[in-house]
Amino acid sequence: MPKEDLFLVIPDIYYIREKLLEIKKKHLGREILFIIMTCNLSIHMSADNANMIKMRGLAIELSGRICVNNKTFLLAEKGIKPGVTCLSYKNEDVVFKILNIRHSLF
Repeated sequence: MPKEDLFLVIPDIYYIREKLLEIKKKHLGREILFIIMTCNLSIHMSADNANMIKMRGLAIELSGRICVNNKTFLLAEKGIKPGVTCLSYKNEDVVFKILNIRHSLF
């Protein structure tokens, strides 16, 4: 992974917003692109945050029926998940293609 790339494990939606702002402030003159793999509800919230600070990103939805409503989303934010989170085969292929493209650029 190139040294400019940053890999983060994100515990909750608030951390996403904080990290996006921190990265944006640290690299004011640069275009920043991000890839996030999370539940559908978190994708929508992250998109709003990214749009507000003019960042572009790619969101890939995790499956596993984790965040099917607000109650299960809030539980998942605390680490309580009734099912197993996973990438669908379709999304898995997308992630691997992106990583291969990114790797071939450097």
